[in-house]
Amino acid sequence: MNILKSVCLATTLLSCPNIPAQNTRNVYYQKSDSTKVLRLINDMNKLKRTDEKIFCAAFEMQGAPYGGIGVRTPGEECLVVNFQKMDCITYVENVLALVWAQNKETKNPSNNPFATFCNSLQNLRYRNGNLTDYTSRLHYITQWIADP
Repeated sequence: MNILKSVCLATTLLSCPNIPAQNTRNVYYQKSDSTKVLRLINDMNKLKRTDEKIFCAAFEMQGAPYGGIGVRTPGEECLVVNFQKMDCITYVENVLALVWAQNKETKNPSNNPFATFCNSLQNLRYRNGNLTDYTSRLHYITQWIADP
């Protein structure tokens, strides 16, 4: 998926209603992932327009190695934050979640923007934002559309 298609899809999805934040205690990530989230949210704080924020996040992640298994871990389902490798779906999910998190942090600052990002990613990646098991994950963009 090229970057223009990603941005068009992201702009459309940003108009969707916000789902309340869910529990994010079962999150798998590396320190470099959380550091990148904090840096990108800080970078986006300097931008005014949503399209600029989308481009900021999208360009920062462009060039990450392809990894179609980037959201799977052995054992029980957990939220995976992985900026080291992405497929086209996780790329769009990460861009959207970053922009959602930055918007939420702007309106209602927290002391943990990474948790805000994780909540945004979980709300996007799982049916009704509820992470229960593999079957609750929205695997295709068409499932995002059908998810209320």
